[in-house]
Amino acid sequence: MLTTKRKISVIGLGYVGLPVAVAFAKQGTVIGFDINKQRITELNEGYDCTLEVAAEELEGLDIIFTDVPEQIQQADFHIISVPTPVDSNKQPDLLPVLRASKTVGKQLKINDIVVYESTVYPGATEEVCIPVLEQQSGLTCGVDFSVGYSPERINPGDKKHSFTNIIKVVSGLDETTLQIVAEVYKSVITAGVHYAPSIKVAEAAKVVENTQRDINIAFMNELAVIFDRMQVDTADVLEAASTKWNFLNFKPGLVGGHCLAGSETIWIKDGDNIFLTSFADFVERKLKTKKSIMYHGTEIKFPNKNYEVLSFNPSTETTSFTKIRAFTKTRYDKLLKIKTSIGKEMLVSDKHPVIIKENEQYNVKLAQDVSKNDGIPIITKLPIIYQQQKINLIDLFKNSVLASKIRVKLKNKSWRDFNTLISKANLNKKVSNFFYFDYLPFIDYLKIRNQFLGLANENELLLVTGRGPSFSSIPAIFNIDENFARFIGYYLSEGCLTEDKSLRTRITLNKQEYELLDDLTSILNKWQIKFSIYQDKKCNAQTLKISNRLFGEMLRYLNTGKDSYDANIPNIIMFNNDKIRFEVLKGVLRGDGGFSLPAKFCYFSSSKQLFEKVVLLLHNFDIFPILQKREGLLEVCAKKQLEKLTDCVLDNKKTKLTTALNNISRYARSNNYHKADGFFISKVKNITEEINSTFLYSLEVPSTSNYIITNGIMTHNCIGIDPYYLVHKSKQLGHNPQIIPAARAINDGMGEFVSQKILEHLQDNGYLIPESTVTILGLSFKENVPDLRNTRVIDIVKSLQQHNIKVQIHDPLVDVQEVMAEYKISINSKQNLQKAQCVVLAVPHQEFIQAGWQWLQNLLEHGHGIVIDIKGILPRDNIPVGITLWRL
Repeated sequence: MLTTKRKISVIGLGYVGLPVAVAFAKQGTVIGFDINKQRITELNEGYDCTLEVAAEELEGLDIIFTDVPEQIQQADFHIISVPTPVDSNKQPDLLPVLRASKTVGKQLKINDIVVYESTVYPGATEEVCIPVLEQQSGLTCGVDFSVGYSPERINPGDKKHSFTNIIKVVSGLDETTLQIVAEVYKSVITAGVHYAPSIKVAEAAKVVENTQRDINIAFMNELAVIFDRMQVDTADVLEAASTKWNFLNFKPGLVGGHCLAGSETIWIKDGDNIFLTSFADFVERKLKTKKSIMYHGTEIKFPNKNYEVLSFNPSTETTSFTKIRAFTKTRYDKLLKIKTSIGKEMLVSDKHPVIIKENEQYNVKLAQDVSKNDGIPIITKLPIIYQQQKINLIDLFKNSVLASKIRVKLKNKSWRDFNTLISKANLNKKVSNFFYFDYLPFIDYLKIRNQFLGLANENELLLVTGRGPSFSSIPAIFNIDENFARFIGYYLSEGCLTEDKSLRTRITLNKQEYELLDDLTSILNKWQIKFSIYQDKKCNAQTLKISNRLFGEMLRYLNTGKDSYDANIPNIIMFNNDKIRFEVLKGVLRGDGGFSLPAKFCYFSSSKQLFEKVVLLLHNFDIFPILQKREGLLEVCAKKQLEKLTDCVLDNKKTKLTTALNNISRYARSNNYHKADGFFISKVKNITEEINSTFLYSLEVPSTSNYIITNGIMTHNCIGIDPYYLVHKSKQLGHNPQIIPAARAINDGMGEFVSQKILEHLQDNGYLIPESTVTILGLSFKENVPDLRNTRVIDIVKSLQQHNIKVQIHDPLVDVQEVMAEYKISINSKQNLQKAQCVVLAVPHQEFIQAGWQWLQNLLEHGHGIVIDIKGILPRDNIPVGITLWRL
């Protein structure tokens, strides 16, 4: 750990990582890793699409460009420089950092050091990243390896302020790590390093740098709006103000709560209680709040209990119940219905962030940007919460009104064997009848219970009610084993509870279901529970009846439902181990499942909650059903999945299924979905728009940024009140910032403001809006770089398109295919630009500035029209005749 002579790996070769790798490669071998195969191919061919590093700079450097993670093992000093964007809902998106941490963690060795350069909120390195490194490596941070943080400060397109001549902030987990990190960076940084006292200080410094810039630009943007109404040129004002020595010369410009319908379901854990609920039902009827605030039309509810929601943990790659910080409710009218290949229709706002798998990565898209055939991840494995569980009916009934009617008997012994406990002295009553009839009143058993448990086990007890023909018994303890789970499945599919003089459990089967009936009676005989069977000749059915109130009360306690309309799998089975889960699935499908030739397994349930749970259980066993138009109906057709259902059918159904499988010659590959990374990836089938003013709901899970909704779909956090990493962390600590969100709101609205100014100028100049053409020059997020990250020019494009204006875009630097993939819009070459009524200089690339007024005039119809200069770059002297200039 003490040596400062280190071999470097750089993970993430974007506009930040590549210059870092190049700088270190001038001193020795560097491992340059990126998951993008095309990026690796281009770099090996000497081409950098970010234009940060010229081809001649890449020649002769000792860099091993690779997408093979094992190559990272060659290094012992790992620099992680992957992007950490703020997602479309202004939430910190740490997925790239978590993936990089996982990749490095798997290759980590003793004495290695990992340094993060990615922008994160204060505390993220230690709270989020280190646990992933430890979990993947099996090593202990601070003992076997160490971690540092050194925020990137590269300014894309800026050749003056490069990686080596910007002062580098460095930090480490401890003093030794700090010195090593500093010495490693000193070897390439000519401007020197600044020692931060802690990792959190270094993280906060980076966030403050970006936030300060954003707030200052927001101030200038607000001034630009005000001055525009005053008909004062903002650039003139700033030029005059900048003559003061301490004026900060920022310029206006573009700087880079939407939710789900109330019918979508979520899994909530409230203490020991787990339940499936719709968003609307929970937020409106069940949610207990400690405070509620209104924020820009969104009601934010903070719970007064530690509610948890079923979520996917990307660091452990498991599902679990995770703490909810807040719920939201807002009225919205632009909804999208996204139908997936599993048949599920998800109703969301157009701005809802949807998790999408693209190629090998998981990204977040606004719903309005989701396209047909995009892949939506659906969970498979369910969490295990209960194991080796028992239901103790003595505890269940000890405070019940039934207690006085229950007697306790021993299965294989006599109460005479416990005559030291059953005495007049202990029970304060005559006990001879208890020995004679070999029973003990339930309320008397409770008096000696603790003493009995010191001598025997309650598994040996039966609870008895009634006498003569009405006599019935039931085990005092039910083990939640395979037999119990399978019986519950049979009851859910074919059973009901009826109550007249007594509470009876009935399970009705077809007369030809011999094997199913045999299994049912076998289970009941093992439990020593009396039952009867009677035939219904009219319906060709047979009904098994259990006239045992205690048994019926146990089913009520488990919340199994009284009939097929409210049938429900108990949590103690749903979240048990896979052996138990598969048995309840067998029982349910044997009862309500069906098979039709040539090869189609069908299941139907009238109970919404049972159907939802069956779908998730099928997913859990890698069976992916297709949901049909009829609510509550699903089908399974793939051979591999049908093979897994062979134990889930009996009698004639099994014969049909076995015959069909023997006749299917090959395993067909589905075009609608595939399995990857422990998920089913379901394709988007179609997207339709619905204009319907309604309440939408969401929640925030700070630790995972996602939660599971109807049919196992994984969706992203959706609260729109955390515009920055700093805000995200401060809210976790109980502080609600005011200035930063306000600044972000101003900046987010500038695209719409510019669009409205374009429309005003078109109208003032006599152009018809629907017949106008607007040329946008520049789409990247800043001048002289091809990077599209967080570009706000797209806001102008979309706003103009909504007014039926023809928009054509020209940007010589951006990747045409990337723009099409990201925004579904085309980039025009310079030669293909049609004459327009308005030209918008959105991004002042050097090429545009050098072309001058003559070129801009040539882009306009007849050389006349409107020029919008967003950055205030164009000079106002010598404006060609016939051109109207407006500057932000």
